[in-house]
Amino acid sequence: MTAAQRGWFDYWARRGVDTREFVADGPTTPAPSGPKVGAATTAMEPTLDDLFAGRLPVAAGLRQAQNIGNAALR
Repeated sequence: MTAAQRGWFDYWARRGVDTREFVADGPTTPAPSGPKVGAATTAMEPTLDDLFAGRLPVAAGLRQAQNIGNAALR
């Protein structure tokens, strides 16, 4: 899967999107699982849509999506 990374970074760089927040340069954490993960994913989707459409800065959009997802998990 890492073979596609360069193309992904280049694609967004041409559109002026800073993707540095997406780079894992250390240990990573597995994706969450549990009974409320679906609800959290659904709750975050509009924010992530705005982020990927360039309507939100990456760092702020990721923080917002994280906060929304965490609230849905409670």
